[in-house]
Amino acid sequence: MKKILCTVLKSLACLLLLVESQATITAQTSPDRAFENGNAFYAKGIYDSALLQYQNACQSGQEAWELYFNMGNAYYNQGKYPQAILHYEKALKLNPKQEDIRNNLALAELKIVDRFESMPTFALTKAWQNFTQMFSMPVWAALILVFMLCSLFCALLYRTSKSYSRKQTGFYTLLLSIALFVLSFIAGGSAYHQSMHRYAIVMQEAVPLQDLPEASSPSSITLHEGSKISIEDEIAPYYQVRIKDGSKGWIPIASVEII
Repeated sequence: MKKILCTVLKSLACLLLLVESQATITAQTSPDRAFENGNAFYAKGIYDSALLQYQNACQSGQEAWELYFNMGNAYYNQGKYPQAILHYEKALKLNPKQEDIRNNLALAELKIVDRFESMPTFALTKAWQNFTQMFSMPVWAALILVFMLCSLFCALLYRTSKSYSRKQTGFYTLLLSIALFVLSFIAGGSAYHQSMHRYAIVMQEAVPLQDLPEASSPSSITLHEGSKISIEDEIAPYYQVRIKDGSKGWIPIASVEII
């Protein structure tokens, strides 16, 4: 009887381990499998099924520029340009240097109603923005740490060296390390601020840009689906937003989707 009981318990334990391992494997592979299935449907031109698989991958926690890019392509081929723009922007947020995303986004923006002129940007401001976008936040953080340690090492070398030439080397290297530390700290902070700023896409056919966060407030501009806006403030149920030409106003939160 004891042998039978032990055998049953061992069998149950093995079964539980098998179920747990299978669940782990499924959890690890299901987003990738959904993405691959979506690509297979996309290649056949079955865009509804492709989007369903891509959405399953998103809901499973997968976040990759390729996923959002393919979703944007599927929506574009369906003629759903606001959704295409939204997902191209999401892809671009993850990979700002990918030219294919920029090109497809530009094509999708030609299909929408609004044509706002962007505010002029000074050359130095544009150069600084490009510089801060050269690296991701983890890379900027690593550079800040490296230059800080270099500064400490050079300061130690300057203080402890008895040789004039070593002191001179330590002093000038210390100045350079401090300058690079300050530059990377400011650039990293700027990159962090840019990454934390929220943008959204208008998803309703027409939305008035109101002067105040009130339903009865007058409006002088109407935004249309597909327009990208910068979120400046929030007073529920409204966002204060800025559009490309610098105009500001309030629109309902429900009318946009965050990038």
